[in-house]
Amino acid sequence: MINLESVGLAARVLIALGVMIGPTLLFLGLYRALEWLRDDRLLEEVARREGRTDVNSLAPTFGGFVAGATGSKSRSSLIRCGHCGAPTLADSPCLECGKSP
Repeated sequence: MINLESVGLAARVLIALGVMIGPTLLFLGLYRALEWLRDDRLLEEVARREGRTDVNSLAPTFGGFVAGATGSKSRSSLIRCGHCGAPTLADSPCLECGKSP
């Protein structure tokens, strides 16, 4: 005869497996769908314009968006505010007291 306690345990184990495996399968399906939707001709055109030979070398760069990443000589230096003593940028007003250093 089937023990009712073992049926409950088996149901809980199946639910736990579904909760663990379900999101993984959904993520892998999304990843494969996005790979399928990728526009390879667009990537090849961008690679050609930039003079690259490999489409996979088009890694994202943040040089134009992150301050200081371009290597320009116009970097602001950190100084102490003359009014409150808090560290602040040389080209901007103090963040603590609002006065220009």
